[in-house]
Amino acid sequence: IGHLQLFEKGYLHREVTIWNVLARDTPQGRTPAMREKNDEILSDQVCLGYIIDGDLAIRWEQPCRPAKYRSGVLPFISYRIIHAWSLDKPIYKLHTAVDDLESFGWVLL
Repeated sequence: IGHLQLFEKGYLHREVTIWNVLARDTPQGRTPAMREKNDEILSDQVCLGYIIDGDLAIRWEQPCRPAKYRSGVLPFISYRIIHAWSLDKPIYKLHTAVDDLESFGWVLL
């Protein structure tokens, strides 16, 4: 849900790894204000974890300049991005929300 909220605010995280997805030992109840604001996406009304470390996050709706360097943790980067890197394609709006979702898949493995 944290990733969805970032995306709805116009941001892509771009560094989903096992070190940036934290799971809680015990679920934490959400405040009434949080439940009211996010009622359509919160099914169980508890917080099970967090996504942290947004220093590589970008606004996905704004044009981007080419990246000056490659970043990310290789085992968690989407296949599509690694393939583009192997072809030396310029990185403009290469990273998408789907790439972040693939990274979550690698985290779960």
